[in-house]
Amino acid sequence: THLKHFSSSTGPVDKKNSAQSLNSASVFGDYFYKSWVFNSVVDYNRLGQNYYGYHDTLVDVDRDTLGINYNVFHVKVGGDFRDTIHKFQGGMFVEYFSTHNNYQAAENDLVFGLRPSYSIKEHQRIVLDIDGSILSYSDSLKSNRTWLSFSPSYVSKGDKLNFDVGFNITSENDTLSSKSFHFYPKIQANYLLEKPHGVRAYAGITGRNNRNNLRNVISQMPYLKQQTYVNNTNFGFEFFTGIKGTLLGKLTVDLKAQYDVVDNYMMFVNDSIRQEFLSIQYAEGSIFKIENEIMYHGVKNLDLSLNTIYAKYSFDNYSKAIHLPALDVSLYAAYKIKDKVRLIADFYYLSSLYSYNFVQDEASQMDNIVDLNLHGEYYFNKKMSAFLQLNNLLTKKYERYLHYKTKGLSVLAGVSYSF
Repeated sequence: THLKHFSSSTGPVDKKNSAQSLNSASVFGDYFYKSWVFNSVVDYNRLGQNYYGYHDTLVDVDRDTLGINYNVFHVKVGGDFRDTIHKFQGGMFVEYFSTHNNYQAAENDLVFGLRPSYSIKEHQRIVLDIDGSILSYSDSLKSNRTWLSFSPSYVSKGDKLNFDVGFNITSENDTLSSKSFHFYPKIQANYLLEKPHGVRAYAGITGRNNRNNLRNVISQMPYLKQQTYVNNTNFGFEFFTGIKGTLLGKLTVDLKAQYDVVDNYMMFVNDSIRQEFLSIQYAEGSIFKIENEIMYHGVKNLDLSLNTIYAKYSFDNYSKAIHLPALDVSLYAAYKIKDKVRLIADFYYLSSLYSYNFVQDEASQMDNIVDLNLHGEYYFNKKMSAFLQLNNLLTKKYERYLHYKTKGLSVLAGVSYSF
């Protein structure tokens, strides 16, 4: 069982006009029976926000028209199976999502999946992934969307060379898709370069159809304009290569380069009339990324990690990638004092962000974002702890999205209990 409540009665703009709240409750459990492990989850989330990015052009603000509340109910049942001689294994699940808001938008989504696999030899398997969704959406209009993915592959693991070869077939009926049937290759391999520390080089050619829906979009963008229809993103071609492993016994490194060809890639753009609303605009083109993840484990009870993403967006229908940073850097440090105290610091830096200025009818560069947070937690026992969190220590009211200022220095304190 997990319960969570967070609320702020005032925010960075006009006090109560930028208040927010988040409430969640979940119950989950597992049941073991012979070769099966059954699992189930029931959870509920309620997100309360205000459209406070109305800028200075809106003189008279009616607070009653600013509020937006999303309610998401979710239930899932599933099971995993493995026979006694490990020849056959697999899993399956069915889950249901119900999402609605106070503007009469409602989304119902039935999702299912099947994961059978069969061992041919000790290190060779045939794997099949089947996923599907039957979704209905309604506000002033109604729409029905179906999505089905079929992905078989052959997986082999050797002393040095591992590979996964197969394909993916996806069928969909999105309104923006030029075709409803997609075929993608799947070729992935990695090779052991240095055995003691498991340093491996890897590469692959794949593709996928990314299933988008209202509940996933609002987790990224709660200030979404109403009557905005969500469509899937098609990664028609993906190529990646990299190297990962442990260096000097203390550094875990994953360096990766990736190139994607995309259709219907989502960007959030302020509305031309009511700029507190952000709508979804779909871009077409390519994305090149260089990513690295470095973790240090050289000091007892200390964890350090550095994540960096550099992205170059080349879109056919947009000169700039709106609200998508070219550089995203995060630094994380956690230190544990015996079993009683845990201290955490995280640092974020985003640069080369652009918004769209409808007055000048062009993309405008936004200020870079720098953020530093501290978190401390004291454990009374295995079930109960108290925490103190300091957010935005640099007190910069930056804008991640145009006109939506972040709150300055804030202090959170509370108690958590697990049962």
